[in-house]
Amino acid sequence: MPTQRGRASRRKRTVVEHTLAHQLAPQGRRARYKGLRKNQFDGRRHTAVSNLQVAAHYEEEHGLAS
Repeated sequence: MPTQRGRASRRKRTVVEHTLAHQLAPQGRRARYKGLRKNQFDGRRHTAVSNLQVAAHYEEEHGLAS
C-alpha cells in the first residue's frame, strides 16, 4: 500500500485480524458444542480470557502491578 491512507487502513485491519486469530487459536474454527446459546457463551468466555491476558501483559509492560 503506497499511500498513507492505505497504510493506515492496513494497520487497523491487522489489529482486528490478530485479535480474532488469538480468540480462535485455543478452540479452532469448529463449534465445541451443539446449539447457539452454548457456543455463544463459550465464545464470550474465550474473549474474556483473552482480554484478561492482554490486560495482564499491558500491566507487566507498563509496571502497573499493584
